[in-house]
Amino acid sequence: MRLEIEALRTFVTIVDAGSHTRAGERLNLSQSAVSWKLKRLEDRIGRPLLAKDGRTLRLTDEGDVLLGHAREVLAAHDSAIAALAARDLRGEIRLGVTEELVTRGLARLAGGFARSYPKVRLSLRVDQSRVLDAALNAGEIDLAILQTCADDVLDEDVVLNREPLAWVAARPAVAAQDPLPLVVFGPDCFYRPIALTALAGVGRNTHIAVSAPTLAGVRAAIEAGLGIGILVRTAVPHAHWITAMGADFPALPDVAHVLRGDRCRSSAIRGLVDAILKEPLTGPHAHGATARMEGGEPVLTYALT
Repeated sequence: MRLEIEALRTFVTIVDAGSHTRAGERLNLSQSAVSWKLKRLEDRIGRPLLAKDGRTLRLTDEGDVLLGHAREVLAAHDSAIAALAARDLRGEIRLGVTEELVTRGLARLAGGFARSYPKVRLSLRVDQSRVLDAALNAGEIDLAILQTCADDVLDEDVVLNREPLAWVAARPAVAAQDPLPLVVFGPDCFYRPIALTALAGVGRNTHIAVSAPTLAGVRAAIEAGLGIGILVRTAVPHAHWITAMGADFPALPDVAHVLRGDRCRSSAIRGLVDAILKEPLTGPHAHGATARMEGGEPVLTYALT
């Protein structure tokens, strides 16, 4: 016995819609065509699948058995068609990410996406959150995973995670200095205005002791005792680093990593968004990357921009 895919789709749609007429509207078929497809399916099985109960339809015992299997068959069929169609998509997607998210998880994400969409080139731009937001607004990238204050999340953002910020220093004596030496991520540092505003609010004098463009540089400066910095707690690499608290160190806001950009611009972008939502972008930190394909396999070349 062989059951036709479109006959199964018609049967499931009749059940979901509640009538032949509404099923025809969903399938763009006439009522007679819907009835004919259902009749062919019932003839093939040799038993009725639906019965009238007053003005409504109900499943027969055979129909009840078939319905679950029909849904599984249709889901597998449609998934296979979508996967085959994805392999024909072409073009380029430009994704911006922050340095701390360039992890083994991101490598897995890029590799999986490259295998699903072998003709779509995925380019990763690694930069600071404020730079990525400006690049997104300028049309230089298509999507961005960036940090923002948890209270500043936009309605269209997809929140991937939320983390607390912490004041960190390698030695307690650093936090007692006046003016307080700060370690920041350069002029575009997302944390810099947070730190300066918070410390000014409690009357602490400050000066920028180190301005480093990378997470590795900021960590090295803090480790050397050159100043105090702000990091998300998951980015603090050493257990002996202290988290400065007390009246002189005001509470810091939570930050969120968000996915920002037009998520429905193309089928390939929608596929990338699905991959991002399935892949937890956490883990050990690395340097950031551009993805390309060689011999059918993804290659990540690491270069911080």
